[in-house]
Amino acid sequence: MHKFPIFIIAIATLFSSSLLCASVLRSSAIIQKDLSIGNSSDTKNTCSSMKSTTSGGTLDVFLDPSPQPVINNDQTKFKVIFLQKGGIDNVQSHVDYDFIIARDGGKKLFQASALAGQAGIPLHSAEGIVTIPYKFQETGHYSINVTVYGILFNSIRPESVIFPIHVTPGVASTNPKNSTTTTVMQLHSPGSISGAHQQQQQQQQYFFVRDWGNVGPYRFQYPTGVAVDSLGNVYVVDSANSTIQKFTSDGRLVTKWGSSGDGNSQFHYPTAAAVDSTGHVYVSDFSNSVLFNNSTIQKFDSNGNFVTKWGSLGDCDGQFDHPTGIAVDHMGNVYISDHDNGRIQKFDSNGKFLTKWGSKDNVVGSFDNIDGLAVGPSNNVYVVDSGNNRIQKFDSNGKFITSWGSGGKGDGQFNQTRGIAVDSSGNVYVVDSGNNRIQKFDSNGKFITSWGSYGVGSGKFRFADSIAVDTMGKNVYVSDSDNRSIKIFSLTPSIR
Repeated sequence: MHKFPIFIIAIATLFSSSLLCASVLRSSAIIQKDLSIGNSSDTKNTCSSMKSTTSGGTLDVFLDPSPQPVINNDQTKFKVIFLQKGGIDNVQSHVDYDFIIARDGGKKLFQASALAGQAGIPLHSAEGIVTIPYKFQETGHYSINVTVYGILFNSIRPESVIFPIHVTPGVASTNPKNSTTTTVMQLHSPGSISGAHQQQQQQQQYFFVRDWGNVGPYRFQYPTGVAVDSLGNVYVVDSANSTIQKFTSDGRLVTKWGSSGDGNSQFHYPTAAAVDSTGHVYVSDFSNSVLFNNSTIQKFDSNGNFVTKWGSLGDCDGQFDHPTGIAVDHMGNVYISDHDNGRIQKFDSNGKFLTKWGSKDNVVGSFDNIDGLAVGPSNNVYVVDSGNNRIQKFDSNGKFITSWGSGGKGDGQFNQTRGIAVDSSGNVYVVDSGNNRIQKFDSNGKFITSWGSYGVGSGKFRFADSIAVDTMGKNVYVSDSDNRSIKIFSLTPSIR
């Protein structure tokens, strides 16, 4: 959707700050400030970033609390990164896990799976990186237990690692971030939808049409992105296969391209795609690892022939740290949600940098766990601000217009929002992944309708990720990642 070796730190001190801007310091490659940690009784260990191996030796787990130091009455965000054993920054994707906070002595205070509505059922991280917020109410010594239950869709015997946390005295902050309801971000859980939220408004009821990709000759391994061109062709980003597949509107394969690597037409965990008015396809390549530090945008023609690419790892203009969402306006300008840099970057169709906006925060115009984005018919830009449980709307130059949303299961509330799309009438469709549903709004955020629930059948989702709408606004395409399929929905003919 979202990290730096010791030797890099030593090298970095030899360079000026201007060189650092384009160098290797980044959130996906772990900076190990202190890799030695104790067990749960080693309460004096308060290193700002910690790394340890799971009890069975299968994975390394990196824990980075923020802000530092951890104080009571202030929300702490725990970034958890699952690393392949022995790899300094090779992130392990598709991990089933749980996250528990306990007082020293064993009293359990928080369990991520319980907050997500399914206590004891492992959560799933597609990227291998999760951020979990928690507000400590008292000072003292705590322990964090991270347990791994599965890797790459295969169950393993549970393996745990325990980190000690010391909470120091503090005063209640007036920062509005500390008054928000604690929510788990980037967690995948079956969850459940109450009956009230499964009901459709009579004037706009969507029904399931068909799906493809989970059976037959063209199966997906993990589809994350979906886009539709002006002719109704559907482009699917199959992240785990490092491929882009093009289909007709009813799911017949036209062509496909891509392989794993860092060359032209190669990817390492691509996440999203967008199509411009001339049929060119833009793909964001998310992953940063020891082998492939891609962090690029690649451009292709409608048949998959490589045209150009731009981007590199970093935080300067035109650089990215885990680019996720991508969208194109009617002028051919390309917008990228730069996940770990907490910003939107805008380029022309050939990758020339134009402007940027945003930072990591919870005030308007800033983002926390930025994900999908879309451009409306008036070239307004809609951004999924997942960590703040809201959608933000900007003009094409980044001027804030409005926002809506909060954490929860009600109409207009969100839990782990992912993809977003806008139809030709300006209606906004949001993938409310943690609530296993799609929500539809008008262009200013007024709720219209919603549909979906958890499951494997028609019209049900398991970690839906991306969404696209055809030019007529008739058909809605959803990438249902854990069901490994693309699902099509439409308004009923009688209503249309």
